[in-house]
Amino acid sequence: AAVLRRAGPAEGKVAASLMRTYPSGWGACGIGAGGTRFDFHRQPEEFADNSLFHMDGKELFRLTSRHFSGFVGDLLERAGWRQEDVDLVVPHQASPIALAHMARQTGFAPEKLVDIAARFGNQIAASIPFALDVARREGRVAPGMKLLFLGTSAGVSFGGMALEA
Repeated sequence: AAVLRRAGPAEGKVAASLMRTYPSGWGACGIGAGGTRFDFHRQPEEFADNSLFHMDGKELFRLTSRHFSGFVGDLLERAGWRQEDVDLVVPHQASPIALAHMARQTGFAPEKLVDIAARFGNQIAASIPFALDVARREGRVAPGMKLLFLGTSAGVSFGGMALEA
């Protein structure tokens, strides 16, 4: 989590936020034993066989590749920003490979990305607030900077926020 406070006069602001879901990826990941599909007491083997998270990484990669750059473009447009206006990108990062692909796909220079995956591994849902904390500790965030937060999740959903520090 990240704790924000109300901005004072001439302090930062949320320039835009956007969330989108592409439900065609619903079957590409999940836990089959969730809900009432398999009864733990009457079907213990089926329940156990379907209790672990599964993911079709190739399918999720295809869906993300198809839609993510357009999502980022729409977020920037809502903020009234151009790509070159962004000072720092704080992305969700499941792996160094996924982060490199996101950089290629969106066109952000590697030095504008907060890259924690190689040093700290997959932080899952905590990667955005963790990356923001790393960037702040490293002195990469200063008042007046334009920050772009980009998140992805299985299924496929995207979330983003354009924030002026």
